Amino acid sequence: MIVTTKPANSAVSGIKSSRFDPSPVPGGYRGNERRAWSRYPTRLETFCRQAIGGPEMCWSGLIENISRGGIRLLMHRRFEPGSLLKIDVPLPLDPPTAYLMTRVIYATLQPNGSWALGCAFTEELDEDQLSIMLKAPGNRAEMP
Repeated sequence: MIVTTKPANSAVSGIKSSRFDPSPVPGGYRGNERRAWSRYPTRLETFCRQAIGGPEMCWSGLIENISRGGIRLLMHRRFEPGSLLKIDVPLPLDPPTAYLMTRVIYATLQPNGSWALGCAFTEELDEDQLSIMLKAPGNRAEMP
């Protein structure tokens, strides 16, 4: 990829674009919901570890919900927003998926002392991967 820059006094600065509009309205806007993908409830046990710079330790957790763009984990350990995590998901896939790479977006302390981690996938799941996770034998969620 080739990247070029223009001088600061370029005529481009006067062009208006909806891409830079301070308040764009996404298609299918649903009130306060701003996510691009629908979330689905899950109850999948998992393990995760830091992808970079962390100890070679695994921590257990629970995948509470999932979308094509990310997951919400319940953990007994806090990870800093921005941390890269490898999430192991026990799924009957062929070939097996070693892990899902995520970036922590938020970490919120829960009343019971656990942490809710909102994580975005570094690569979105496709519909088949999402379907397999939702239908996994270990998923104990009440499906709608």
